[in-house]
Amino acid sequence: MRQLYSVLVSLVFFLSAFLLWPNVTLATSWEYPFVVWDGYIYVITDEYVEEVNEPVGKVTRYSEMHQDTGNFSNFYKKGTTYFSIVKTDTDEAIAIEESEDLYRKAIREKPYTYEGGGGDNSNWNNFLGDTHEETKEERHLIGWSILLGVLLAIMGLGGYYLFSKRRGNSAK
Repeated sequence: MRQLYSVLVSLVFFLSAFLLWPNVTLATSWEYPFVVWDGYIYVITDEYVEEVNEPVGKVTRYSEMHQDTGNFSNFYKKGTTYFSIVKTDTDEAIAIEESEDLYRKAIREKPYTYEGGGGDNSNWNNFLGDTHEETKEERHLIGWSILLGVLLAIMGLGGYYLFSKRRGNSAK
């Protein structure tokens, strides 16, 4: 029984190394930075635009890790605004607001065909509420819950072992 107890304690330390150690997140290697607007991919360029018209949309979803639906971007955060460019059709290019009075040109490349639901981690993200900022916090919460469960199991086994040993000694 003592050997089992030692194995369980070792298991807790081993699990805690994975659950409590800071998470290192590896991002997807995208071919280029882009935004999606009106069902098309617009590739971000190094060119800045001086004259823009009215806003035409904004980033509704952002992720460095996987594709998503809507006005998705792998470069700009949620809420970043898209503008039409003076004397340029939006079928050609749009401008992305980087800061006040600073707009970067994005050139329309091809239709964005991702429909969602089939990504490698879509089920995990749906389980976690599909909020990318909260994912890491919720993973830590799950990790702590698992660790607490394992610790309680070890304490229960240890208590049972000690109780049964006392009972065995008092019966003699």
